[in-house]
Amino acid sequence: TDNDMYISKKWEEARFYEAKGEIRTTEIVGNSVIFTGYMATMRFIPCVYFTLTYTFGDNAVSVAIDYKCEKYVGCLPRIGFETSLDKSFEKVSYYGYGPYESYIDRHLSCIKDVYTDTVSNMEINYVKPQENGSHYGTEWLQIDNEVNCIRVEGNISFSALPHSTKEYCAVAHDWELPSRHSTHLCVDYFCQNTALPNTN
Repeated sequence: TDNDMYISKKWEEARFYEAKGEIRTTEIVGNSVIFTGYMATMRFIPCVYFTLTYTFGDNAVSVAIDYKCEKYVGCLPRIGFETSLDKSFEKVSYYGYGPYESYIDRHLSCIKDVYTDTVSNMEINYVKPQENGSHYGTEWLQIDNEVNCIRVEGNISFSALPHSTKEYCAVAHDWELPSRHSTHLCVDYFCQNTALPNTN
């Protein structure tokens, strides 16, 4: 985003946009699958080491992330999950700060409540396209296509948008954005007491 102008060059120099996950160990304990690994680029030592745990219940999957950053990393752009869904996933309901986009440093104009919206309507039309539509302090989120539903619970920030992060970054003007092919869901780790991720 425009607010990242002072740090984004360092992210580019660290080549975070090339970072890929590498799983080093896998362990099954009871109904949990535990992955340990790191995020790294071809040119640098790993930037983040992580333990990712999926715990399976009767009707849900619990996902836990523990991670530690290398000292050279500084501030991470984000940590969480990003996935592309069929564009029929259009209806969004959530309990968080809305109805406008909200961030940890910009949410006083919003009210925490239950909202229902559409992916198409949640995109903010900035002249210079950039990531947008985040909802800070979300406790649950549900997105569906009237047949299937994805529900996420926990202390998160999220965005559900008609374009991907790469698509926003690849163009200089809003009219250059491509036609919509998917719904792009980002679910981000949310830390209550600080704007920066926990690096311990």
